[in-house]
Amino acid sequence: MRSSAALRVSSAIVICTLAAGCASTGPDVRALRMYDHETPTPALLREHIREMLDTLALINELLNGTPYQPGATWVATLPLDDEKMKRAQSLVTDAEGKASLVRVYATHIRNVLDAAKPSLPSLPTPALPGMLPGLPGMPAGVPGVPAMPAPTAIPGYASLHDALVHVHPALVKGNDLEQRLTRDANDATQRYEAMKTEADVDPATLAQVESARQHIVADLTRLHEKLSRPISPADVTDPENARIVSDAVTVTSVALRLTVEAISLATVAGLEAASLTRDSGRQWLINAPATAELIAELPEDGRRAYQELATFSSSLRDLLDMLSALTHVDPLTTVGFKFKEGLVDDIVGLAWDSVHLEAQGAGEALFYTNLPDAEQSTDSKGNSYDYTGRQRKLSYNVQPIILASAQLRIKLDWAHWMDAAGLKIGYATNRFYKSGGDLGTGSLANELGVKGKWSEAFNAALAIAGVNASVRLAHFNHGTVRETLVTDGSELAEAPLTFDMKQIDVGYDLAPRHSQLIKSLIVGFRYFDYTLPRVLYELVNSTPGADTAAYVFSRETPPQSIRTRFYMADVAARFEKEVSPHFKPYVTVDLAAGYGPTHYYFLKDQDGDDVESNHDNSSSSGAGFGFGGALGFRWQLGGPEARVNAFLDAYYHVQLISSLLDSKNSGDTIVQVGATDLFHGPVASFGAMF
Repeated sequence: MRSSAALRVSSAIVICTLAAGCASTGPDVRALRMYDHETPTPALLREHIREMLDTLALINELLNGTPYQPGATWVATLPLDDEKMKRAQSLVTDAEGKASLVRVYATHIRNVLDAAKPSLPSLPTPALPGMLPGLPGMPAGVPGVPAMPAPTAIPGYASLHDALVHVHPALVKGNDLEQRLTRDANDATQRYEAMKTEADVDPATLAQVESARQHIVADLTRLHEKLSRPISPADVTDPENARIVSDAVTVTSVALRLTVEAISLATVAGLEAASLTRDSGRQWLINAPATAELIAELPEDGRRAYQELATFSSSLRDLLDMLSALTHVDPLTTVGFKFKEGLVDDIVGLAWDSVHLEAQGAGEALFYTNLPDAEQSTDSKGNSYDYTGRQRKLSYNVQPIILASAQLRIKLDWAHWMDAAGLKIGYATNRFYKSGGDLGTGSLANELGVKGKWSEAFNAALAIAGVNASVRLAHFNHGTVRETLVTDGSELAEAPLTFDMKQIDVGYDLAPRHSQLIKSLIVGFRYFDYTLPRVLYELVNSTPGADTAAYVFSRETPPQSIRTRFYMADVAARFEKEVSPHFKPYVTVDLAAGYGPTHYYFLKDQDGDDVESNHDNSSSSGAGFGFGGALGFRWQLGGPEARVNAFLDAYYHVQLISSLLDSKNSGDTIVQVGATDLFHGPVASFGAMF
C-alpha cells in the first residue's frame, strides 16, 4: 500500500510539472471543448503527448529527410481537404484519434511521404553554385578524407531545405552553413600546416590537402558574398529557384499548420494532467502500469515536445514570412490554412469558433426545519419515551436562505499567430439575489488556520494526494425562536434567531472511473457544527432491569445555547443512469455517524434563578446520525460536437441530524434534545453556450 501511495503521489507531481510546462499555451475554443467532452486517463494523456512527439519527427522528416525535386507531385498532395480528411480518418482505428486533427493530419502526411520516397532516388546534397556536392569543395582521394560521390545530373536535392540553400542560404539558417564551412576551413588549415612539418611528407599528398583547403576557403568566400546581400525577388528569377520557392511555401505552410495544431493540443494535455491529479485513489491503482510509464517518460518528453514545437513554430513562421515576401502571397492565405477544421481554425480570421456566448443561471434554497419528538413514542427495540410532565419547549421560525444568480458573458478570441498579440473582448453581467441569509464554500486550509501562500501549498498538496475536501457554510440571518408552555401553548418569550452551520468533508472517491452507474463513492470524514437555543430533557428508566426500558420525564434545562458538533464517518454515493444521450436522472445518498462533545447545564434548584451559582454543569459526548439524499436530473441539449449546447440540472437534497446524548446509570438515565434537525432544499442550474 505504501508503494502504491508513493507511486500515486510521484505521478501527481510529475503530471503537475507537465501541466505547468504546457500551461503557457493559450487555450482556444476547440481545445477546451475537446477536453470538456472526454474522460481524461493516463493512457489518453500519454497518447496526446505521443502525438506531439510524432509531429516533431514528422515535420523534421518533411523538411529535412524527404528527397525533393522541383515540382514534385508529393508537394501538391500535402494540403488537406475534406476528401483526404475522410481517407485519413478511415486509417485511424480509435475514436480519440479520429477526433484529433493532429493525428489525422499526421496520418495523411505520413502516407504522402511514404508514397514519395520509393519513387525518388536518394540524392546527394548540392552545394552552393561552384561547390561539389556533399562536403563543399572536398576532392576525393585525399588521405583521411572520405570520398564524395560525383555530382548528379538529376536536378534533385536530398531535402527541401537543401534546395532552399541553393536559392539563398539565408532562407535556411545560412549561418549554420557558415559555421560549418569556417570550422572545416580551420581544420583543413591545421592539417596542412601539420603535414608541412613532417619530414617524409609526400609532395603530391600535400598538394591535394592544400587544394582541398583552398576549395573550402573559396566556398566560404562565396557564401559570405551571397550572405552579404539580402534575399530579393532576383533570387527567384531562375525558373528552378521559382519552383523551389513555390513548393517551399506549400510545405512550410502545411508544416506550420500541423505545428500550431500540436501546440494547441498541449492545452488539452495540460488540462488532462491537472484533472488526473484529482483522480480517485482506486483509479490510480487500476492505472498503475500506465502511471509508471508516465513517471518514466512524460516529464522529459512533455517538456521537450512543447519546447521544440514552439521553436519549430517560430522558425517556420519566419521562413513562411520570407517565402511569402518573395512570392507576394499573404501567409494567412497559404494552403495549410485553407482547411477550416481543428483546434486552431480561427487563426485565419475571426471564425465562428472565435465567438463565445455563455448564459448561466442558478438558484438554491436551504430550509431549516425542527421536527419535535412526539410526547409519547416507542422505538424499534420496544423502548418507550414519555415526555409527559415537561413544562417548556422551543419552536423555531427560520426564514429559508434563497439565492439566485445569472450571468451573461460575451467574449471574442483571436488566436495568436505570427507576431499578433492576443485579443480578448468581452462583456459580462451578473445579477444576484439573496434573502434569509447566505450560502457559500470555504477552504479546508483556512478552517485549519493555514494562511497566505501556505494555504495554497496545502490545497495543492491535497489535490496531489487525491483528497476530496469541501467546506460548506450557511448563515441564517432572519428567524425567531419562541418559548412556550407545553400545557396550553401560551408564549413565554420570543427572540430573534440567527445561526451558522458549517460542514467540512474530507474523503477519497473510490468509484470506478468508467462505471455506467456509480459516478462517485466517497468514503471519509465529516465535521458538522451549528449552535441553536435548546431545552434539553432528562429521562429516567421507570422499569430498570426489564428487557425494554420505559423512559419517563425527570427534569429539563432552562433555555440555553447548545453547540451541536459531530465528528463523523461518512459514506456518500452518486448514482446516475443515462436514459438518453440528453437526459440523465441521478440520486445521491449520504450516511454519516459519529460522536461529538456537548456542554449543557441543569439547575441545581429547579425553582431557583438561572444564574451561574445555580448551574449543574455537565459535559458529555453524544451520538450523532446523519442522513442525506438528493434526487435530480440533468438534461443536456446538443452533443460533444454541437456548436450550440445547453443544460438543465435540478435536484432536491435532504440532510437529517438526530442526536442522543450519553446515557448514565447503565443506560437508565438519558438526556434528549427532544427534536430532530432537518436541512433541506432544492438546487437548480441551467446554462447555454454558443
